[in-house]
Amino acid sequence: MKMKKRTLSLVSSLLVAAFLTACGQGAAPSAPASSAAPSQPAAQSQASSAPAADSSADFPEMTINVGHSVATDHGYHKGLEQFKATVEEKTGGKVKVEIHASSSLGSEREMIEALQLGTLEMCLAATSQLTSFVPQYQVFDLPYIFTSRDQAWDTLDGELGEEMLDMLESKGLVGLGFYEVGFRNFTNSINPINTPADVSGKKFRTMETPVHVQAIGYWGGNAISMPIGEVYTALQTKTIDGQENPLSIILSQKLYEVQKYISVSEHFYTGTPLLISKTLWDQMTPELQAIIVEAAHGGRDVCRQTNLAAEEAAIGVFEEYGCEINEADKDAFKATANDIYAMFADEIGQDLIDKFVAAAENYK
Repeated sequence: MKMKKRTLSLVSSLLVAAFLTACGQGAAPSAPASSAAPSQPAAQSQASSAPAADSSADFPEMTINVGHSVATDHGYHKGLEQFKATVEEKTGGKVKVEIHASSSLGSEREMIEALQLGTLEMCLAATSQLTSFVPQYQVFDLPYIFTSRDQAWDTLDGELGEEMLDMLESKGLVGLGFYEVGFRNFTNSINPINTPADVSGKKFRTMETPVHVQAIGYWGGNAISMPIGEVYTALQTKTIDGQENPLSIILSQKLYEVQKYISVSEHFYTGTPLLISKTLWDQMTPELQAIIVEAAHGGRDVCRQTNLAAEEAAIGVFEEYGCEINEADKDAFKATANDIYAMFADEIGQDLIDKFVAAAENYK
């Protein structure tokens, strides 16, 4: 398996480094990109391969800036706090991590481009934001491609998720694992959304991704793309009728204050790769790469669990505020999924869509 080969490669590199040190050569300093140790594509080495903190290790002193788009109470931020703690502990404080929330370093697309240019070290960016860089990432946006969190996590943390992260390397990005936004749900100020017919005629904010735009259109709605930071005001001023997001985002962005109806439809699932600039990654020693991977995976798990807890608490907050909550007829939406899949089969590749469908079936 590809995962095992990468793990063995990384462990071998560490053993060679240890041998050289024992022979009196010492640890090599951080090398420039042209002579650095080979990168580990998609950074999917097992977290267990990361060494414990070693004060004798020759870690370069550096600061890694990592940006994300939401508030500091969201799972993104909590996961990155765990990432920061692990990296700084394992490197003896030589590698520091600075977290920048609420799009303070730019939109997700701007941060991705900064990673490509080497002017930013790391960021969290939703799979939907990567579709213009890697068209195959539109597979993640397909409605009901995932139908449960356990099935999504099992797929994303396995070989198929690794295959998707591999696609980023040619774009100057290295994926460290999938954090998450989660399952998306409709809110609006007019009436509950039970079936696709209830979407018809309404203006919904979506992410800037073709699948979401086309799906909302297929269900009869008018999709309007805008950054998350503009959504509250657009809802407040009735520029748009509604939006769709996970319950945790609806909570952290306080969108429930300007929406009457919250409909649990879980029509899209959005994962969020933690990305690092390939320029920086290629300059890191295998030992530091292993620590970064371990920290990323630990942060991923914290992010997911924080989002779960937030969603459990969110419904109570929404009800207390006076929102009306309903369970949408998911079967009615799922009945349209194959038609939407067919719209994107050429761009995504039918074989890749089939792999995801098979992963869902195998998980069941």
